Amino acid sequence: MDLDFTSEKGYQKFIIAIIGMAGTVLVAIFGISPDKSNAIISAATIFAPMIATGLYYIVNQVAAAGKAKAEIAKIEATASAIVKTGVIPEVKVEEKQVNTEKVMVPVAIPFDELAFMAEVNKTITRYSVVNASTIFYNAEQVFRDWSFNNDQALKDAKALLLRLAGAAFKGIWGASYQDAWTYLNDPLGRGAPKSTAQLICTYPDLKYKAQQLGTGFYTALLDYERIAFIQ
Repeated sequence: MDLDFTSEKGYQKFIIAIIGMAGTVLVAIFGISPDKSNAIISAATIFAPMIATGLYYIVNQVAAAGKAKAEIAKIEATASAIVKTGVIPEVKVEEKQVNTEKVMVPVAIPFDELAFMAEVNKTITRYSVVNASTIFYNAEQVFRDWSFNNDQALKDAKALLLRLAGAAFKGIWGASYQDAWTYLNDPLGRGAPKSTAQLICTYPDLKYKAQQLGTGFYTALLDYERIAFIQ
């Protein structure tokens, strides 16, 4: 019979086996009848689980005490050796591997306005007429092909593009975008102060006024607002 003494069930099997052997002894040696012997064995078997639990607990406590005693003896021997020799034994500490791999952080490259405008001027020859509007259109094309590796550089490039769009707007309207709104009722579309005669021209908004003034005004307005409100 294979017995496992690492669990209570193993001890229970062992005790039942012993009780079974005891029945044979009762019959053979003491001459007790098999019926009485079986009755004794049946009664003893009822208590087998409780006996097994107690035995298992006792054995484990003895084993634990033995381990503790061995550890205490080991510590006492080490302390005695230190007192005699004055040398403290080296304690090995497990070294943990540290990841020393460097994380490469990309360097933010600032927006180079001079290089950007140099690229704009290099390809401006595609237009037959060079003015504020054609410079803006060419700059917008360069902007689409320009590389940015950080948000600030992109923000600075958009600010330049807005200035160029503002210059193109002023070249057509004769006033800045803000002044065009301020002097909305100026019939000439210029940024001149209002006069009594000019007040008779009323427009609901700048877009409606641009449509009345012509295609150039309307296009310049749409271009500026497209860049001003770009995401």
